[in-house]
Amino acid sequence: MVGGIRRTSIFVLAWVFVGTCCYTYLGFEETGTGNVAASFYYAVQAGLAVGYGKLTEQSELGLLFTAFYELVGSAIIANFLAGFVSLIVSNVDSADAESPQEPIWKVRGFVFLGLWILMGIAFGTLHENWSVARSLYFSVAALCTAGLQAVDSSDDVSFLFVGLYTLTGVPIYAYTLGNVATRLARPMIQARRSRLQEGSQWRIRQLQEETDLSLEECLGQIFCAYDVDGSGTIDRKEIRPLIKFLSACKGYTILEEDVDFWMEDLDLDENDSISQDEFIQGMKREVLSTRT
Repeated sequence: MVGGIRRTSIFVLAWVFVGTCCYTYLGFEETGTGNVAASFYYAVQAGLAVGYGKLTEQSELGLLFTAFYELVGSAIIANFLAGFVSLIVSNVDSADAESPQEPIWKVRGFVFLGLWILMGIAFGTLHENWSVARSLYFSVAALCTAGLQAVDSSDDVSFLFVGLYTLTGVPIYAYTLGNVATRLARPMIQARRSRLQEGSQWRIRQLQEETDLSLEECLGQIFCAYDVDGSGTIDRKEIRPLIKFLSACKGYTILEEDVDFWMEDLDLDENDSISQDEFIQGMKREVLSTRT
């Protein structure tokens, strides 16, 4: 999961680099061509759909490139933020296991978010000569990608600061809000997982009674039925219908979070697939835990 976020982060940085290079060549009405700082600033605000409105493309080609850049960039950013959500769920699981009574305000993201907002306020008051209120307004609007307050100055320091501030601050803001939202939704997530687990335990016991097979034989037959390609393992694609069958939950849509939960629970060697032995041992553990 962390590796996926790392790869997506590289894509985001690469896309910003591509945008910076292209805008440096294409130029703007306000700065002309060759301004790397202004191009970096515009690449970030266009890629994150902030839309400060400070600069204007100086050619039709520039307008066409921005349209293409925003379309592709929005997909990259969406994938990047989706990875953050998955990481948050995983982190909350780990935190709950270690400290179930941890209060909601103990979220590390709040510290970084607070410091980032203070940095934006300092920039606004010291460099832009804004009031504290306007500086706070700029900081929050930048982190929320609202783009309501552009910088007044047009020097390279302003462009570079706002570009870096937005590029780093938006993920911090998303991580913090996602963390809080996940913790608030934790009881519903746990209830859903418990329902899926209870359904699978009931289904396996029912199949045992109907077939008169041992638990290991019953689980082995279930595994073979859903090992569609006969590889001896069940991957993420094959496990989705397996979860739906075992959970016996009518009307449930199996989410990616459900797949993640089952893979983490059964994929003991963490190779992103479940062997027959892993499946039998893991499900056997689940079924027997309800009989003791």
